[in-house]
Amino acid sequence: MGGSTVVVTALIGLVAVSALLIPSNAGAHTWLPLSFEGQRIVTDRNSPNAIRPCTSPIEFCTEGAQRGKLEDTPIELLFHLDVDVLEAPFSDSPLANVSLYVARVTLILDDGEIHILENGVFDPLPDPSMPLPPGTGLFAAHQRVSGGTGRFRNATGTLSVVGSSKDVRTFPVKTSGTVCVDAD
Repeated sequence: MGGSTVVVTALIGLVAVSALLIPSNAGAHTWLPLSFEGQRIVTDRNSPNAIRPCTSPIEFCTEGAQRGKLEDTPIELLFHLDVDVLEAPFSDSPLANVSLYVARVTLILDDGEIHILENGVFDPLPDPSMPLPPGTGLFAAHQRVSGGTGRFRNATGTLSVVGSSKDVRTFPVKTSGTVCVDAD
């Protein structure tokens, strides 16, 4: 046998053995529609009432209880967001108020957590405590599901977020999209 024949034979054997070790439902997934709304409330870094400690390097976190639906089942969940990056990249344009941000989000449900990476755009309201120019309070974000715990251990998916702040600490939001989980 030549070298390439041995490699091909070994690969065929490896594929055959692997097929025996993979459960028959491997790769089976379920897409779940997810939608919820509620308030994102800015939390203080050392708040004793926080859902989770704020680990944002710029000390900007939001959290809150939210209601919605996962598939057709009503749910209540806790929401926590740590902003990692917040920039106002359009300083010399009419969009000077607009800031971009990157954040880590955790959704806490009864049967596990959903971990999310969020990229958004925010036009902040006037607030002397924030290092940003004043704007309208509108924001929108794209969320990419990046795993979780429990039922959501290998979750993937995308969600969209829209909202507007009425003051500098409260952000009413609506979120919708789909989460893909391993089939039961």
